[in-house]
Amino acid sequence: MAERHHPPPWVADGVLVRDRSGNAVATVLADGNAERIAACVTACAGIPTAELQAGILKDLVACCEPVATGRMRAILDRMRDSAG
Repeated sequence: MAERHHPPPWVADGVLVRDRSGNAVATVLADGNAERIAACVTACAGIPTAELQAGILKDLVACCEPVATGRMRAILDRMRDSAG
């Protein structure tokens, strides 16, 4: 199946989001939005878009919460504390 979007990593460049070849793939209204888009696309590489839309990451976190200890607990706490 052909790629449906430019492959990651994506990077923020002011109000532009660029793919790994430097092509502009999006223009946003604020620098922070470009950073967020680039980070999310890059971090979610390999996860099908339909699964992301269905909430697979939230489901994964929910499955980890009850058994998380040590490093996994620290990572989940970091995610929760950084949200917002």
